[in-house]
Amino acid sequence: MSTGTLKVRHRGNVNQEDTSAFAQRWTAGQLGKPGGSTGTHSHFRNLMLGGDKLQLSSLGVGTYLGGLDERTDDAVAAAVIYSVASGWNVIDTASNYRWGRAESAIGAALDSLLAGASVKDFLQDGEYSADITRGMLFISTKAGFVDEALVRRLVKDKALARRDVVSGHCLAPAYLRASVAASLERLNLQSVDLLYLHNPAEMQLQGLGKAGFRAKMVEAFKALEELRAAGALRSYGVASWDCFRVPPTDAGHLSLEEVVSWAREAGGEKHGLAAIQLPVSAGMPEAWAQPWQVVNNSSVSVMKAAELLGLAVFTSGPLGEGDLLKRLTGRLDGVVELRGQSTTAQKLIQIARSTPGKSMASALVGHKTREFVVSNTAVATMDPLSEADFNAAMRSVRAIMSEGGAAAGGAEGGAAAAGST
Repeated sequence: MSTGTLKVRHRGNVNQEDTSAFAQRWTAGQLGKPGGSTGTHSHFRNLMLGGDKLQLSSLGVGTYLGGLDERTDDAVAAAVIYSVASGWNVIDTASNYRWGRAESAIGAALDSLLAGASVKDFLQDGEYSADITRGMLFISTKAGFVDEALVRRLVKDKALARRDVVSGHCLAPAYLRASVAASLERLNLQSVDLLYLHNPAEMQLQGLGKAGFRAKMVEAFKALEELRAAGALRSYGVASWDCFRVPPTDAGHLSLEEVVSWAREAGGEKHGLAAIQLPVSAGMPEAWAQPWQVVNNSSVSVMKAAELLGLAVFTSGPLGEGDLLKRLTGRLDGVVELRGQSTTAQKLIQIARSTPGKSMASALVGHKTREFVVSNTAVATMDPLSEADFNAAMRSVRAIMSEGGAAAGGAEGGAAAAGST
């Protein structure tokens, strides 16, 4: 399919009724299938997010890596369509992924997928149509890494100063507004459900110092609150790589409790901060394994901190940018709790989506190749691991990794082959 040819701003946002209809329809389709559940499928999770109770899939589509060509555009669009048809209703991207082409590819997929804004559009004698609606899909994007052409235009118009751009990154309100407008145009949407500030701590915390960074974040949150009031976004969050996974003694550490206080300063008690994103995998267990956050004077994991502070957690990097997949291929076959998954990629994805914690939303998986798309989406037909089975599996995985020295690498987020966002 050709991307960007139909410029329709699809209206609406994700909502409780539509996500419930999506989950019920998909779950009903799994009943009676080999390996399928016989009751309510735990592939979907009930989460309070942005003021509504949503049913979101435990796996979501990530769109980080890929070439800057039409063939990749078409592959991403096709993968999004297939994933949604396979029960995934979470789609994640960013303004800088493939220099905006990831958003355009999603826009093309949405043009093919969406029949309307809400299931209410299709009420027929008390029954819902089988169409996909905007209200069924949770769509997130990110702003922060700069588009130089956009920066030049804003500087020329004297809306932005060059000093506001730090190592290719910008949190200035004028830039955030322009970036969101460009993202909505590429996505063909009137509004996104979640707008992340993209790696703000990793790019600017140490350079600005804590006081300077706090001021910059409050200013950015105020801009996002204005965009939220205007209907361009439903909620906002912070996407990260290191800042929520390192101990408080690390210069790059960010306190989630402080981040929430900045949102309150920007938007009051009904602020729009709703979620964070960070890598979680067999090789990056810090989010649930390390008590490196402090909430109400108690040391807790970032997963628990998010729960206590009312935030959802979306995770990235289940294959460690492909590194875990290469290092562990065939080596997880003896892990009893993962025998329901046939490939190493499936086993690693199962670990990521089973991350314990009430704040856990979706594990984001990037895929384009037909083989990986079909294989990865099949994981949704199986229930995530229970917390007990997850802990037992991780004990085995850690032993295997310590024997072979396997460790996850990576920088910004995403996996190479079948991998992450």
